[in-house]
Amino acid sequence: MMAKRFTDTDKWKKPWFRKLPVEMKLAWEYICDQCDHRGVWPIDFELMEFQLGVVIVPEAFWSYLGDKVVEFEPGKLLIKSFWEFQYGELTPSNNAHKGVIKLLERLDLMPKGGADEPHTSPCQGAQEKEKEKEKEKEKDKDQEEELLARGKIFETQRDQQEAFAMICSQVGLICQLEYSLSGCRFDAAILREGRLAAIVEFKRYVGREPRTDTKQLRRYAEFGVPIFLVKRDHDLRDVVDDLLACLARGAPSKYLVTPPPLGLDLESLYRDYPRKVGRTDALARMKRLIKTDQDRAQLAQAIANFNAYHKKNQTEAQYIPHMTTFLGVEGRECWRDWLDPETGTADAPGPSGIDYSRLKGGDDAAL
Repeated sequence: MMAKRFTDTDKWKKPWFRKLPVEMKLAWEYICDQCDHRGVWPIDFELMEFQLGVVIVPEAFWSYLGDKVVEFEPGKLLIKSFWEFQYGELTPSNNAHKGVIKLLERLDLMPKGGADEPHTSPCQGAQEKEKEKEKEKEKDKDQEEELLARGKIFETQRDQQEAFAMICSQVGLICQLEYSLSGCRFDAAILREGRLAAIVEFKRYVGREPRTDTKQLRRYAEFGVPIFLVKRDHDLRDVVDDLLACLARGAPSKYLVTPPPLGLDLESLYRDYPRKVGRTDALARMKRLIKTDQDRAQLAQAIANFNAYHKKNQTEAQYIPHMTTFLGVEGRECWRDWLDPETGTADAPGPSGIDYSRLKGGDDAAL
């Protein structure tokens, strides 16, 4: 009899699944369909390839999906989240659950308290998170109404901004509301001698910690001036005093925010690669392989060498491999073959097994 199972229709929106190569998406769907009621799949990549009609590299499978599965004994794989998603709560009295419980206990994967303690399913957990968010919003709303009734906050954000500008003028600061510069628009800007000296952003909520969009913060940081974040319940005179001290002496302030670091900036590496195909897969692969600044610098050099070689040989775009192929996988990082100072002149095959010495005479067969 054909088995019927639940499936997560939202997985296509989740980053971990969305960033998988097509063949790995198929592999995940395959093992979820072909495993038994416990989530156990007898490992058979040959049969998987035959039935899917695509090439499945075992090393790539473990690299991409290794955190979702575990090989608990030779030739047998367990999908970690399978039972949790399919059953939610395990009970010993349910015959369908007995085999699952026995296996989980043997692998020491049973939730604390055992099968008698109810286990919350992912769906229920998501609902609980939504409820918590709603409670937080209600709490903020109640706090806002109380502060408004006591005259502790301004009725509108515009009122707060105008009051802030007035206090600034009283201490000799020039405050321009809704200020625009180089394509950016600020809630307020502090000007000195006609130049931007500080950026002030106002947030509508109360109670919670002030937050702003990461990309927005990084864009503001390009102006090289302090960035102040003000909530509706902040004391504006205290904010202005801190702002004055910061501008005069570089003093620290609880209202100052610092943009997060840019990180390894893998996006620019993709832009430098000569063939722009499979951006999502390429970025996901780089995140797995490139862990340090040194790795990034080396990959940038490898891409430069790769570009120089194909430019010199006037290679047509259709014959340039996709970036994921250029990168390789963990344990077989093909891109490192291009670190040789003279592009394509390595004397021996690199980690990928490609012998670039054969390319000296322009023979592309080694590719």
